[in-house]
Order: sequence, then C-alpha cells, then structure tokens
Amino acid sequence: MGSIGNSVTHTLNALKKSYRVILCFAVLLVVALAGLNGIVNQFSYWKYGMFEYEVKDFTKHKSSFEMLAKTAYRCFEEEYEANNQLQYIRFIDMGDEWWLSYGYSDMPESKKTMLDMTAIEKENVRNLYDALRNDYGGFEGLMVHADRVTFVTSSPYAVVWSRDGKKPEFIHSYEERAPIFSRKLSAFSWHWYQCVKK
Repeated sequence: MGSIGNSVTHTLNALKKSYRVILCFAVLLVVALAGLNGIVNQFSYWKYGMFEYEVKDFTKHKSSFEMLAKTAYRCFEEEYEANNQLQYIRFIDMGDEWWLSYGYSDMPESKKTMLDMTAIEKENVRNLYDALRNDYGGFEGLMVHADRVTFVTSSPYAVVWSRDGKKPEFIHSYEERAPIFSRKLSAFSWHWYQCVKK
C-alpha cells in the first residue's frame, strides 16, 4: 500500500510540474505573439506614413468628434427608418450649413439637401479643422454608413467612429478597392480608429 501511495504522489507531482511548464510556455507564447503583433503594427504605421496625417490631440478634441458622430449617425438612422435602401449620407461643411447627399441602393441618383448647422456644431467643426490639419490638407466632411461615421480628409487619411467597435475595412465606400491600414486611436478607444490607404 505504501509503494502505491508513493507512486500516486510521485505521478501527481510530475503532473503538477508538467502543468506548470505548459502554463509557462503558453504565457510566453501569448506574450511573444502580442509583442510581434505590436512590432508589425508599428512597422505598418511608419510604412504607410500614418504619422504624416495623424489627428492632433485626439483626446482634447474627442468630445467634438463624438458629438458630430452621434448627430450624423442619428440623421442616418432617421432617414434609414423612412427608407431602408439608404446606403450612406455624405455631410459636406459649407460654412453655416451642411450639404447632405444621400445614396440609396435602389436609385441611380442620390437625394441632396441643405441642413443648417447649430452653433455647437460650428464650434465642433472648427475643432475638427484644428485636429485634422496637416501639410496635405485637412477635414472635408463626414461619410455615414451603417454602424460607422468617417471623418474624411483631403489626404488618404481618415478617422472612423465604429458603432460596434469593428475595425474599418474601407474609408469612403464599400466599393473601394484600395486596401487600408487601420489602428485604434488609443488602447482605450474601443470605437475610434484611424485609417490610411496603403
């Protein structure tokens, strides 16, 4: 009986050691893969020149981005309820008003309207011009699709609010063929991405 007990104890100790080795190996593998992902992501950031266009002081201007994203998306939802063929709404800043262009899947030409800006919207748009200004241009307008709002610039760069947190696959439209590089604006921005065409 004593030798069987010693054998069982010895087997249990060996299993504990094996479990610890496997656990340590798994943790090291996860850390190595996360590090490799970070290196590849940083390499792509520099390779595609995102640093040249990157939004300035996003945390300072985040409330302006959020307010305009929510306002534009609410407009999209209201129009979608009236016509579920809606694919996008483009908002172009015309100074004191928005020029809106609606795109529908069942119509060859889109509907166009003008919408007055509120004083708060005007102030937030001014903040976007500050945040998105670079040597190649700056803020041009908004593109709203289902589950996302894109802050379009005159460069190949954009900031995207993703309603469901999914990584953007295009900048302007679903039909785009140009691949893009996207990354979160910060580790804690679950809905905010910056994108640049590759």
